[in-house]
Amino acid sequence: MTELTNIVTQGEFRIDKLAYAICPPESFDMQLFNNDESARFSTLIAPRRKCEFYYTRVLWNKVGNGETINYNSLGMPVVKGTNISISHSGTEIIIGQHIARPIGVDIEMYHEKVLRISDKFLSSTEIERFGNTDLCTLTAIWSAKESFFKLFCDEHLKFAEQMEIMQLEPNPSAKIKHLTMPKSHDFSIKTFEKFVITYCILRD
Repeated sequence: MTELTNIVTQGEFRIDKLAYAICPPESFDMQLFNNDESARFSTLIAPRRKCEFYYTRVLWNKVGNGETINYNSLGMPVVKGTNISISHSGTEIIIGQHIARPIGVDIEMYHEKVLRISDKFLSSTEIERFGNTDLCTLTAIWSAKESFFKLFCDEHLKFAEQMEIMQLEPNPSAKIKHLTMPKSHDFSIKTFEKFVITYCILRD
């Protein structure tokens, strides 16, 4: 059982979400895969990873441009003809796509774990600014940094040292030190009962 929801549609940019129920991989419709996807699927061991891979293709089959999802050397998804970003959390998957601009999207379920690892992604300045005890706030910050990480596709980008969230509302913004001097970037937050979605688009 799946449920498709459009989260954002803004001109050439959109985000769609698929909620799915866990089921055994033996029940998957393998005809959904091409040869390369079948080969990649066969290398996956964990049932959760198999579900994520399969239902990502289910969602892309519904909202995509017909091209195959491939991956670059860092494991980031790439698709011919559009810019794409994918995120999974729990049994939710989102795919963002923009015809003209690079994007980063992220979905995070609210979970107490984020409180335990806050020192891994918060700077001392951010702790002074936002505190480190509110689950919703920390989840939004973590998610925003995940979105920027995907946007810039840089495995060396450090969450605490090089990404600083300046504010979450009313106009979410961040300062990212990527390659050159720190530069301000806007991002967006959408909050739901059980999860948060953040996204960013690379501007000129």
